[in-house]
Amino acid sequence: MASNGRYLPKECRITRNENQAIKRTRFPIRFANPEHPIYQRLRDKLNLGQLISGCQAEFDQLVVIRDWLRGKWAHGWDGTRLLTNALEILEEVEQGKEFHCWYFTMVYCACLSALGFQARPIAIGKANTDFIPRDEMNISHVTAEVWSNEFGKWVVMDTDANCHYEQEGIPLSAYEVRRAWLQGQKGKVKRISGKTPAAVTTRTAIFSDAVKKELFDNFFRYDIVDYYHYLRFLLRMDLSEAQEDELGHLACYATSLAFGQTGMPAVQWVDCYSPPQIYIENWPIPKGLEFTSCLDDIYWTLNQAEIGLRCLQEPAPRRPPVLRVSLTTVTPSFSHFEAQLNGSSWEHRPAQFDWLLREGENLIEARPVNTCGVKGIVSSIAVRYMP
Repeated sequence: MASNGRYLPKECRITRNENQAIKRTRFPIRFANPEHPIYQRLRDKLNLGQLISGCQAEFDQLVVIRDWLRGKWAHGWDGTRLLTNALEILEEVEQGKEFHCWYFTMVYCACLSALGFQARPIAIGKANTDFIPRDEMNISHVTAEVWSNEFGKWVVMDTDANCHYEQEGIPLSAYEVRRAWLQGQKGKVKRISGKTPAAVTTRTAIFSDAVKKELFDNFFRYDIVDYYHYLRFLLRMDLSEAQEDELGHLACYATSLAFGQTGMPAVQWVDCYSPPQIYIENWPIPKGLEFTSCLDDIYWTLNQAEIGLRCLQEPAPRRPPVLRVSLTTVTPSFSHFEAQLNGSSWEHRPAQFDWLLREGENLIEARPVNTCGVKGIVSSIAVRYMP
């Protein structure tokens, strides 16, 4: 068929669009580099590859690492500063030290970084904790969120409590746990615990057994869900790579206040339930703590391949159309793209390439791959061409 001297096919259009939309934050993010020497040492020292070798599903790998790490030490209060180097923490554990939630989170995030995942520490806090009695304990907590390629979202992984949260079988983010609590739907949230139970130190030098029991009874009273009122997200995932002079001296009694201190930029979620704070736990907010009410600022996406299609060469009577494929991604430690056309095998592809359509249904699928060989989320577009 001709129109104004041009040949027009009967049909040439997208019939299915399962394309990943990349969401970006306004804040600068520092990702972990799995090729950094510290992660190589972690892989060798802890034999992380062997640890997850029996797991087919990615999410199972995240759980296995968490459960294994929880058995390394009991929750305690040793330490004079907030260590961020996972190897240094593990060395002190080998000497008999027992640490609190901050240290579990630091080591867990570093182990995942060594395997090519991206995990970030988050600080969570109960409501009305701007000012608290000097002797009040256990009103805040530090845990982690991990980007899951399997579920295409951030999910909570609490190593200290050895748990994550699910609703109708889907693992939840910190914001989703918070929303359920505030909407009175805590009963719909299930805390999924690992095989290794959370344990508190048996030492009585700091707290008596009775005080420790009361602390942990209160902590688990609502499955910790009530601690997700205030959410603070660290904008650095490379803390194990940080030098001492980058961070200054971090006091061990101020885990939630560490978010926003020197070298540790962070952002806090705000809305009508939790407006911006002036004080946190009796202290003015740190200078490096930002506030946001835009979900994309805290829940940006990773490891996706966003496919763009443009007509490069129009069809002629005996010449099918050619589409220019453009692939974009936000993949830390990005290695390359893979694509498969019309169900063929996966092949390395550049960020731009040409695709000659055939008569009938055409399908393109694409995904990013990082330097650890971790494959990202697949995007797909179907195009029908009828000459």
